Amino acid sequence: MTRIKTVSRHVLKPFVISLVMIGIAACSSSPPDEGRSGAIPLDRMETSGLERIATRFKEAGEPLTALKFYMEALQREPDNARLHVEAGELNLALGERAKAQTHFERALAIEPLEARAVTRLAGLYISDGNAQKANSLLADLHDHDKGTTYSLNLQAVALDLLGRSFNARRVYAKALQMAPDDAYIMSNMALSMAIAGEFSAARDMLEELAEKESDSSFAYENLALITAMAGQPEDAMMIAVKHMDPELAHANREFYERLATITPTDRAQAIFLGHLPPIIADAPSGGGTEEAAFDLADNLDPVDDAGGIQDIDEENPGEEVVPDAEAENAPVSNVAEAVADAIPSYHLQLGSFNSPQRLIRGWNELKDMSALEGFSPYYEKAQSTENDPTLRLLVGPFRGYSAAKAICESLIAERKTAGCVILPQRTDVILLEPKAF
Repeated sequence: MTRIKTVSRHVLKPFVISLVMIGIAACSSSPPDEGRSGAIPLDRMETSGLERIATRFKEAGEPLTALKFYMEALQREPDNARLHVEAGELNLALGERAKAQTHFERALAIEPLEARAVTRLAGLYISDGNAQKANSLLADLHDHDKGTTYSLNLQAVALDLLGRSFNARRVYAKALQMAPDDAYIMSNMALSMAIAGEFSAARDMLEELAEKESDSSFAYENLALITAMAGQPEDAMMIAVKHMDPELAHANREFYERLATITPTDRAQAIFLGHLPPIIADAPSGGGTEEAAFDLADNLDPVDDAGGIQDIDEENPGEEVVPDAEAENAPVSNVAEAVADAIPSYHLQLGSFNSPQRLIRGWNELKDMSALEGFSPYYEKAQSTENDPTLRLLVGPFRGYSAAKAICESLIAERKTAGCVILPQRTDVILLEPKAF
């Protein structure tokens, strides 16, 4: 007989997937008065007028009434992608996921790169367990420079769920290039590092966030997750009890206890979706994934931007260099071994130069620093934010974020003016040999 043990409710919030990104107020303000004398009857009103009224009702905290006006507008213009997105978002806010998905899919059939429709639909795919479909959708958006920090964050989560932590880290890094102080992206990147086994660096990031953020509860809740993944469930409980409702923290005890015993891919499912693999007894094998009662709709992030991506690396997040797929998806018999193999490597960027001569001069000024002793210089060709050709001076790779961070801190301590940027391992580096120029 196969027995599957039920897990406790996972209530922690990594703030990953915002399925509702519109601000519907909790209480209603004065709605528009369409019934005054001289008002135009609905059947004679133009689409733009209906949309204006719908927007006013939405802003007044009346989503049902707003949706009725958007649907009336869609009767006039059924091929208006923007109206489908608005209707989809309101349906999503009202808990009508199937209707919302239909509207988003219709919007994309009309405008394949409608950014809001892509991100909302990708969020639905991820919460339904289809990270691959979400990743493909978001990669296409980013290939056309139509993405936002939110869509990059979402794609990175999808890649983590697919077990592609190295690729996920590169996408998180691109999002942080656009929004260096975004607490939610940094928090997710820390979780990604911990999933891959980089516990020390992940702790450092979240502790720094907790000190900076006025509302630091989410940082501490995620710090509890990282502590549990590191094999310290009792310490995780102490953090959780201190920074969240004690009763809910105790309900998560079994969740914390299991995080250190599962593979990185299962950890990603647990952290971002609330799913733990089943505990199966008296049977050689079993199927299915156990799901904790964790509502993604609680993880609201009201921030969405409309900026394009300045791809200074001449790379697209959807075209990452993928490690051997068979090796990544092979059955794992040893969790510790899998975690060690998952730890990614990093290069350090020591400067960016517009000519080979300046590149060589830059290395000559830095090479005698004790922190760089024994390291060979490399460079990669890239583009600046103004799309000018540039040469990046690199050293590495270093295995693990913590190791790379330690070298950076040594460089800064030795020479205050030394620039040092930690980059996910570069793939097209060239050994710097002056005679080559």
